[in-house]
Amino acid sequence: MQLLTAALAGTPRLPGAKCRTLFAAFDPADKGEPHEEVAYRHTVALSLCRTCPALASCAAWVEAHPPTRRPRGVIAGQVFE
Repeated sequence: MQLLTAALAGTPRLPGAKCRTLFAAFDPADKGEPHEEVAYRHTVALSLCRTCPALASCAAWVEAHPPTRRPRGVIAGQVFE
């Protein structure tokens, strides 16, 4: 539990973020998950990002991290692998 608390400590609140209601679409590919399913989920997530009221704050948050420390998945309208 302490590890989870520490991991989430730097995560922004991002009120109104569209990823809060359909978070699974933003997740990185699971091992063995078919490419078509990942592509579909990420297309949905990217579409939500484009009209998200928290996009600018989200982008600022992810860009503040060095590339090697960014979370994986769809974040701020980008796919991070």
